[in-house]
Amino acid sequence: TDASGRSTLLSNGNGLKDGSDSKNRFNIGLDGDKLMYRSNGFESEVAGDWSDNQWHHYAMTVNRARNVGNIYVDTELRTTFEVDSLGGMSGKAFIGATEGGNTPLKGNMDELLLFGQALPQTLIETYATKSPNGDEKGLLTYLGFDSQERNEKNEIVMAPYVYSKKLYLDADGNVRYQRDPVTNEPTSIPARDYMFTDDVERIVAHIDATMAAPVVPYEEVTNLNFSFIGRGNQIMVEIDEPAAKLNHRNLYVMVRDVEDRNGNTMASPQTACYFVNNSSLQWLVNKLDATIKYGTEEKCELPFYNNNASAHTYTIENCPRWLTLDTYTDVVAPQMMDCITAMVSKDLNIGTYNEILYLTDEEGITEPFYLNLTVEGEQPDWVNSVSGELLENSMSISGQVYLYDELDIDTRDIVGVFDSKNVCHGYANISHSALTGETGLFLTVYDNQASGRKLNYRLWQYSTGRELVLNPDQGFVFERSAVLGTDTPVRFDGGEEFMQNFSLKKGWNWVSFNVNSYQLENVNTLLSRMSWSEGDILTDLSSDTTLVYKGGKWLASGNTSEMAISPKKAYAIKVQEDCSFPIGGRIIKEKDARTIVLEPGWNGIGYTPMANLSVETALSDYYDEAEPGDVIKSHTEFAYFTKTGSTGRWRGSLQYMKPGEGYMMLRKGTTGASFTYPFFEMNSYFGTDGLNNASRRALPMRSTMSVSAAVAGIELEEGDRLLAYADGEVVGEASVPSAYAAKTRGIAADTAEPIYLNIAGNGSKAIWFAIERGGEVVASSGEVMTFRANAVVGSPDEPIAILFADSACENAKWYTLSGLQLQRKPTEKGVYIYSGKKVIIK
Repeated sequence: TDASGRSTLLSNGNGLKDGSDSKNRFNIGLDGDKLMYRSNGFESEVAGDWSDNQWHHYAMTVNRARNVGNIYVDTELRTTFEVDSLGGMSGKAFIGATEGGNTPLKGNMDELLLFGQALPQTLIETYATKSPNGDEKGLLTYLGFDSQERNEKNEIVMAPYVYSKKLYLDADGNVRYQRDPVTNEPTSIPARDYMFTDDVERIVAHIDATMAAPVVPYEEVTNLNFSFIGRGNQIMVEIDEPAAKLNHRNLYVMVRDVEDRNGNTMASPQTACYFVNNSSLQWLVNKLDATIKYGTEEKCELPFYNNNASAHTYTIENCPRWLTLDTYTDVVAPQMMDCITAMVSKDLNIGTYNEILYLTDEEGITEPFYLNLTVEGEQPDWVNSVSGELLENSMSISGQVYLYDELDIDTRDIVGVFDSKNVCHGYANISHSALTGETGLFLTVYDNQASGRKLNYRLWQYSTGRELVLNPDQGFVFERSAVLGTDTPVRFDGGEEFMQNFSLKKGWNWVSFNVNSYQLENVNTLLSRMSWSEGDILTDLSSDTTLVYKGGKWLASGNTSEMAISPKKAYAIKVQEDCSFPIGGRIIKEKDARTIVLEPGWNGIGYTPMANLSVETALSDYYDEAEPGDVIKSHTEFAYFTKTGSTGRWRGSLQYMKPGEGYMMLRKGTTGASFTYPFFEMNSYFGTDGLNNASRRALPMRSTMSVSAAVAGIELEEGDRLLAYADGEVVGEASVPSAYAAKTRGIAADTAEPIYLNIAGNGSKAIWFAIERGGEVVASSGEVMTFRANAVVGSPDEPIAILFADSACENAKWYTLSGLQLQRKPTEKGVYIYSGKKVIIK
């Protein structure tokens, strides 16, 4: 259903308290903004924000043999409960009202299915995307609220349909048809149940045909146009329909009333079934199962061939944003093989992705390619890191882990136990037997103290890479040789709280905090769970308020700081050595907490979502406020807002915004603006990334300038890197896109984006550039620009030109391979850069 309020379906207008059989009902509906299931005094909330004006698929399964009920929304398991005298299902079902509340479920409904058994996950996923036919096994009732009819143009269209589609079959399994009341002959109307007692006109008034559900209707095309010719005892039937309409379909042909030479018709009809596969383009292998590590760019080749005698133009359709192809359309010669190279984005969230790519020819005939991709995160640092000093004493815990009230059975998930200083005292994987169905956690905890230490627990979830806080159902501290959970397993609940883990690299790091936590109220409380170094610095990027770590405290102007940290702001942290620290808290849900207010000019902004989102998705609410020239940048990447006609888009090296990263945003407009980040429940957004900051790279300086560059005077190769130098130190670098490298060689001149890079610096220092190939500098430029903090140099449409000279000139300068400029020609033997070329001094 959606929350548009266009219509009300199956709602109990009088509430559910008044009926005499209210104890014999189960009810599904909205109670305020909550989606609730209630039955016989039992109630369960289906977590999520369902008043979002979007379609959602709801499924409930009850397995009485195992006494378990499950509720799925959008194929994701949301609630698990016991089916007993309090939570059982019996009697009448009501959708649209809840016991104790008088709020009808308003919106549209595409279909309602009732089966005689609990559905497996595969069928739940199927029926969330494709309507059944009405004769599936175990289907008790199917209210489709629509039907397929041919209009006056002979086109199959969807029309409101108000009757049950539960069909009756005869002894042979065929559909049973109604009989004419006069002649008692079968009609063309299938025998069905009629579930509604109201008049048809009253029911139709509740159906809104203007909003289509995201479900593909079942379609059986009959009465195809055909022609035929016979010769001797053979007949050839030609189907006069578009090839794309018949591809990958079963074709049923019936031949009857054919006369022999004597005029006798055939005794009975002859039938045949053919599977049509008329595609000229075929994948060599149409399925790929792959597993990659988060933060890496992986390539794979997808070969296909043309088995036809003529050339075909192909197009790759339904390609997800995170998968980049080297070509999306081209021509393949007859009887030839071709290959597409696909690259997975390094910013793709941890999780499992099931996608279907389509190879489509000019006639619309498609061939599917099934891509099943798993993105794995690295195991946390605390795995295999229990100090030998803690092994003096131990205790044992037998338990079970529940995430979002669902028993965790993933044996790849790892539970760790920690003290107040974030030191790991033990860890263990979830244990699950597929044979017996038994699931448990067998955790050994170590300590060099005999008793009394307080402990906390968290779980690393393999499927998301996220660390979730676990809360045991009983309070206990470490006790030497104790054995807990032998009679009743200790229950650990998680799902509402998580850990945001920061991996800081030596130098400057831009960060933001996307948790709701009391720790944010005081910076010393927030950062107390790790050891900092003297001279470490924390700066608010919006106000330049700066704190320095001295004598075990974060100080500002010589006093202990009590500055509060805001998830809406971005911060720069400078550390002397690589380090990491965790912060626990809850997901940020409230709209106000996700709303960022911008002033004209530069703003330091945080990032509140729990997953990597494309810049377009993360800033979708800002689209109407954005102006050409607006810039969003992280410490190492940036994107520039441009408009072509009335269409705007973000262009640059920053493709995804990530949890834990801090950002600076330039608003070109003269007035303020605001936008709200999108929100996803922790257990509702598939493939979320557990705040893995593996791609973060520290820069030597806090401030940056953003450059859109074009290279001249040199032909680039794939894999080249553009380096920016100041005082002989690398202050910025970017990989040269393969399309741009090809452009410098005269290939694909109109399709390549310029090179985007952020340059770090302070003061007004001269910047020059070099090209690195295979780890060696092969060309350099003269001084091109002067560093200015937060400057934006060039644009995607008008990049700044960087000239790499081919020959020496009088004003050319000498540089070392590390980029250090020399005052004169060197006299010591070695390899140097002069006028963009390597020169060997012997």
